[in-house]
Amino acid sequence: GSKDDMVSIICTKPNFDLLNGVFELLDVNGDRIVIKNIEYYSYTNKDIEIIYKLPSDGIYSILVSSATEDDGSYQLILNNVTYNALNYNAFTVLDVTPQTGYYFTLAIPQGKCTNFTILTNENSSGTFNIWSENSIKLTDNISCQDQVFYSYINMLSEGTYYLKILTNTVTKLYINILDARNLDFNEKGYVQFTDTIQELNRVNAFYLSGSPGDGVHAILKRINDTSAPDNIKLSCFPPSKKDQYYLDWNKLNYSSLDSTILYESAKNLTGTSEGIWAFIVSAESTGTYDFNFYHVNAGNEIKVDDDFVQYPDAQTSSVVAAGYAVRNGGKILLANGYSYFVKCQADFSFYSDYNLVYNFRKYKGAVGTLIGITHDIDEDPSFIDDDLHIGPASPAINSGAPPELFPYIPNVDRVGTARPQGAGNDIGADETE
Repeated sequence: GSKDDMVSIICTKPNFDLLNGVFELLDVNGDRIVIKNIEYYSYTNKDIEIIYKLPSDGIYSILVSSATEDDGSYQLILNNVTYNALNYNAFTVLDVTPQTGYYFTLAIPQGKCTNFTILTNENSSGTFNIWSENSIKLTDNISCQDQVFYSYINMLSEGTYYLKILTNTVTKLYINILDARNLDFNEKGYVQFTDTIQELNRVNAFYLSGSPGDGVHAILKRINDTSAPDNIKLSCFPPSKKDQYYLDWNKLNYSSLDSTILYESAKNLTGTSEGIWAFIVSAESTGTYDFNFYHVNAGNEIKVDDDFVQYPDAQTSSVVAAGYAVRNGGKILLANGYSYFVKCQADFSFYSDYNLVYNFRKYKGAVGTLIGITHDIDEDPSFIDDDLHIGPASPAINSGAPPELFPYIPNVDRVGTARPQGAGNDIGADETE
């Protein structure tokens, strides 16, 4: 071979009678470059493939050997493949031939959370795999279809990576290789920004560091009169299944209550270990949308003090998602707040007292309990602006929790006004003077 040739070497066992062994590529000096194990139980329906870009001209060797006293047949398929270079953080559209293998190289910068999402033309499917520079296979035949059902997102080190796509029935590929954006939450676990689906079949990718039991709540909204994407959705990929769509991610159908909502979903993060959780936004057309995301760390008790939560535009609190994060008999203590959406999982209680609870929607698990104590108010808070200030006739005035009952409530409001200014604290973030 010659320098920069890309070779694909496939070892297959026609009769499955060589049960255990190794399959190696040796360099021009006879030193091992890559080794793959031939294992019966992980190999019966799969070929073992080495993809490698030759570093220099010369004679390279392929070695197949048995790890035990097994003997039997095997087949080698050697291809000097044609490949193309893909750009990082780019979207590529290609016309392709069905039942064909396509190979690509990709240089990834240092320490990037990289998303591979490959979509196809309607009613078609293929598969793709990714190898590192030293031919370590990172994936296991990920399906690519005309919707986002599967993807690969991981924190990859700097280097060259190889991508192989088998087109099967595909005639057009939409290749997303993106620098997934870190969701930079504020101290309340909330992030909001405006984003755009720029091209058809182009996706947007995000990630967060999470743990099992954490609560997350996503709201994708229409922005005034701007053109919004059609049938926008959010797909979630857990750390243990980065190549698999999180199938039980549920959509909440509340658009009839708020016409600005394009898509909404909330969930406890599941699994057995903490790690990188990935989220992909896709749509059936281009357009601009407002991205709102809440993340609450799991715990046995969450206290939300002195906060308004004006669903779905919470600016100062994450109690919108807090109900998803409490588990194992824990409870939420929401004092002096304004709440709209809480989901009670089984075996925990939501306590609400001295709160202005307006247009409240509640969901209760099989043995969960929603406890509204005697001082809650169900009236319009009479906001006078978007900064959660209340008017002089607001029912929140002087109706807040006594400090002796809730000592963790601060003695000033969000702008530093001393509390109380009248006969009692005002409910919420604003103390009227």
